[in-house]
Amino acid sequence: MAHYLRRQCPLWEVERALRLSRAEGISAGLASGFSDAFAASLVAVVAGGAPGSAPVYALAYCPPVACAAAQAALARAPAWARSRAAVVAAVCAQSACAAAMAALAALGGGTAHAWVAVLLVTLNAAAMSCAAPLWAAWISDLLALRSAHGADAGGSEAYFGSRNRLAGLASVAATLTGGALLRLLPGSAPRVLAALFACAAAARLCSAALLRRTHQPTAAASAAARAASPSYLAEGGGAAASTVRFLGFRGYTLAVAVASAIASVCQPFYAPFMLARLGGDGSAHAAMATSNAVHQLVKFSCMPWWGRVAGNAGAAPVLAASAALSGAGTVVWAMLPAGQFFFVPLVALQAGCGFCWAGYELLSFTVLLDVAAAGTSQDHDAARAQRTARTVWFGAWQAVACAVGGVVGTALVEHYGVAYEATFAVAGALRVALIAAALCVTFAACRTRKRQ
Repeated sequence: MAHYLRRQCPLWEVERALRLSRAEGISAGLASGFSDAFAASLVAVVAGGAPGSAPVYALAYCPPVACAAAQAALARAPAWARSRAAVVAAVCAQSACAAAMAALAALGGGTAHAWVAVLLVTLNAAAMSCAAPLWAAWISDLLALRSAHGADAGGSEAYFGSRNRLAGLASVAATLTGGALLRLLPGSAPRVLAALFACAAAARLCSAALLRRTHQPTAAASAAARAASPSYLAEGGGAAASTVRFLGFRGYTLAVAVASAIASVCQPFYAPFMLARLGGDGSAHAAMATSNAVHQLVKFSCMPWWGRVAGNAGAAPVLAASAALSGAGTVVWAMLPAGQFFFVPLVALQAGCGFCWAGYELLSFTVLLDVAAAGTSQDHDAARAQRTARTVWFGAWQAVACAVGGVVGTALVEHYGVAYEATFAVAGALRVALIAAALCVTFAACRTRKRQ
């Protein structure tokens, strides 16, 4: 087995591919920092500066709906649509969307142009949703090969934590740069946003070039590597790990989807809430971007730490703990003081939420890779197709859940007059309750099985 792997996919080639993936992560982080952090600002500026307008709210549910549709189509696509070329094509489509957003920011407009901006943000998200699961399956094959070669340095949690930190720092640097420009040039927000989205388009082109140079192992080599590598689900891990094994892929997907839907109830209101409290002018956009940058900086800086903790304590219990902490952080949003002292507590809360979400995002992804690989076919090509399809369907259901949560949240605020603060408090409490319920149900089921 070891001789076969050395001949089919030598270790130096795997390490080179993983280094290129880290470099691509930096480029992707720059693109995200120049575009994602300013999408709400772009729509608000094009719409005429109204932070609570319908196009801004639509950013919470239009992109998830498009992501779900794109990933459902991808799950049924032929094998050639799940190759490296498909990932590169999706990244190039993101670059085109960013370039179009730059042109729209320069042109300006009104409500109609704001909806065009929402459409471009939605298409950009759909392209990303197609690339992400294919990339995840690709990189997980490389990590399995590295583990089979005996060179696994801390497992997938450590690698993704390290890569995400590089991507996050690049994203934060880009976001801080954009925020500083908006603060220095508050009267030139459209031109500044145009420049930022143009930089995002260039960064995604760099990502496409790096992905083209990254090695993709064959299905046979990947299957051999996974046969020689231990699975997290085959180990112990206590009550939380038992929960993951008990749920299986479908149950895990459903549990995370419900958690995503609850979290997304608040998603339409973070930007309007911050902009309304900060004043709504160019300085307010810069302050919001600064707080978002702090969130991203803490989140990606803490991911390697969460990866080391998960390597020692197990991924599932750390996932449960970080999910509960992220729900508690949402509750704290309802307690932020109003007035001139809003900014400092906002930054502190963004930092705390970044720490909690770092563990949840990292561990929910790495546990997914193990759950998606469990119980697949013995045939090499069929097993790879099943892993990829499961990852795609997982993303599709998360997108549907996010869209449903966004629609529910918008209805609560727009049609029933629920305050932002009440939405934050209830959604956070429900998220914590969900984690407790999942653990309790699994514990009861395990006790029933033992008695039988």
